[in-house]
Amino acid sequence: MELTGRAAAGGDEAGVGDGGCGAAGWVGDIGTPEKAKRVVWTREYSRPARRRSMDKGRGGVRSRAASVQEGTRSMTSTAWIDPAASVGAGCRIGHFAVLEAGVELGPGCEIGHHAVLHGGTVLGAGCRVADHAVIGKLPARAALSAVTQEKPLPPARLGDGVIVGAHAVIYAGSRIGARAMVADFAFLREEVVVGELTIVGKGVTIENKSSIGARCKLETNAYICALSTIADGCFVAPEVCFTNDNFVGRTKERFAHHRGPTLELGARIGANATILPGLTIGADALVAAGSVVTRDVPAGRIVKGAPAADWRAVPDNQLLKNQP
Repeated sequence: MELTGRAAAGGDEAGVGDGGCGAAGWVGDIGTPEKAKRVVWTREYSRPARRRSMDKGRGGVRSRAASVQEGTRSMTSTAWIDPAASVGAGCRIGHFAVLEAGVELGPGCEIGHHAVLHGGTVLGAGCRVADHAVIGKLPARAALSAVTQEKPLPPARLGDGVIVGAHAVIYAGSRIGARAMVADFAFLREEVVVGELTIVGKGVTIENKSSIGARCKLETNAYICALSTIADGCFVAPEVCFTNDNFVGRTKERFAHHRGPTLELGARIGANATILPGLTIGADALVAAGSVVTRDVPAGRIVKGAPAADWRAVPDNQLLKNQP
């Protein structure tokens, strides 16, 4: 695709009809050679000019110099793309989507309506971001925040093929591995790491400075508190609750002991279980549904009850090494 540096001042050359937009910009062809569209890339333009553009079936995008590669298939007139954003070939961008400065989209990405990608966010090839999702949001520290810090954060980064559901929020400083899924209404705070092929289910919350391994499943509305660690191949059922503060919000001493649970390789947690702060659930261990775990769980054991007590060994056919 050829891009010109001419001012988008008016006439058909600017793609907005007589009168133009009166703002500096550049013009490019969007789409395949058979169905190319002339698009004006401007930061702002007048309402009459926009109406004329839409009447002629030409999409104006509110950006002056965004880097758009050949083969980009669909840009809506209502999307806002910063001049310093980069859009790969074959991308689709929905109505009222926002791409701030420094955003990078790999080839073949799909961005839904009203999605917001904050400055510097990087998406690998073939990512799909659904309507109203927000990626790269900066945290706001409340006066009494215990873990949140005001400090520079790196941009959010999503690997190839990541799927982000509608209304999901992923903060700056997070890294999502290739082909992972972050489902509708999920909430990932800053400095969260999610491994490849992991599923973060609907409404799951992962608080800041937590790490989730590869090929994990976190089911609907699970709560992963700050400073938690989940190794590869773990399963967390719906409504599970992790905790990280044995002092329950009182005394300054609590800050020295702030730590979430640790799940080792292949550990599983049943629905509605609660895990107290700083505990370790051993490799391939299983916590039964509804349990309250108050002490470490040995590898390969099943615990149940409130407080959870040892019951028996996990059957061999359920061990992670014996799964297909």
